[in-house]
Amino acid sequence: MRVCGGTAAAGSAPWKTAVRTGWEALLETVVEGCRAGGCEWLHVDFEEHLKSFYVDTCGFRETAAGLIALA
Repeated sequence: MRVCGGTAAAGSAPWKTAVRTGWEALLETVVEGCRAGGCEWLHVDFEEHLKSFYVDTCGFRETAAGLIALA
């Protein structure tokens, strides 16, 4: 399985049916590039105040994850 880092939303992208911001257009380009490269998943980390953008606007799914600071 190939993973691009940056949860890929399966199916159609929500931003394709709405007026897009520059960030949404950039994310669409990233998603399409990852798919073209054979990636099955796109992962994004975000701070709480950006949750609505990534989950509601862009269609990312919330997942449980863990993180260990190495430096």
